Amino acid sequence: MTCLVAVLVDSDEAVTLISAAPRQSTAVVSYRPGHRHPITRGGPGKAILLAMPESDWPRGITDDLRRELEESRARGFALSHDEVVPSLRSVAVPLILPGQPPAAVAAIHVSLAKPEDEIAERLAATARRIARSHGA
Repeated sequence: MTCLVAVLVDSDEAVTLISAAPRQSTAVVSYRPGHRHPITRGGPGKAILLAMPESDWPRGITDDLRRELEESRARGFALSHDEVVPSLRSVAVPLILPGQPPAAVAAIHVSLAKPEDEIAERLAATARRIARSHGA
């Protein structure tokens, strides 16, 4: 799996700040820093939306996406499949840092090697460690 941190920019896009991919694997997903996509698509974008008040969401949020975000909020993580890059799946959690824009920690792969909730649990622990290291 490739893991990354993405942050909200320009009020409606997620941009990858940093990513880490395995060196040896059957398939490696390259998701380089600087990659942008709308926050209404993909696990990282949806996790960013989960960290934002609905009043700050971009216009045009569909009823289907609103329902999906409600389900994601209830389970604590966002999911994606084929939304940003065809054949890629992602699991993402919000990352909230004091004084910083909403962000997300995500894992991306062609097929997730572990159950989504297990991946999300590890991502959430990572987000908590990052937040603590930044004084949250």
